[in-house]
Amino acid sequence: MLLAVEEVNSRGGLNRKKIELIIEDNQSKAQVGKDAFNKIEAAYHPVLYISNLSSVSMALAPIAEQEDVVLVGLVVSTPELTGQFEWVFRYYTTAETEVSPLLLRGLWDSQCSTGRTRYNLSSASSSDCRRRDQVSEIKR
Repeated sequence: MLLAVEEVNSRGGLNRKKIELIIEDNQSKAQVGKDAFNKIEAAYHPVLYISNLSSVSMALAPIAEQEDVVLVGLVVSTPELTGQFEWVFRYYTTAETEVSPLLLRGLWDSQCSTGRTRYNLSSASSSDCRRRDQVSEIKR
């Protein structure tokens, strides 16, 4: 996140405003997360909070809702986080949503007519084109 903020700010920020990242360690504990949320809210009134873990995010959701501020839960597996709250969102990657795009856009983004591929796992061979076809099947 620090690198992303640095990159955005180096390009002029977001809508010409620099992003300020305020970090508090919730120690993977719901109460510590709530205390940190309240501390940050009192001092800064940010437009967005990012939390991790289901237990912490579930504890923060009612506070975010009360304060009308966006809360994004990362690595939050429980779907209940978003079902009852207007201001709360979650992003939880799964193999289904991550592997196929990675394979199709990265590892097997090959040019079979030349026999060369863009990945460096092994030298190109006739099997590279078959791998690409197999990965295409995964997507379907």
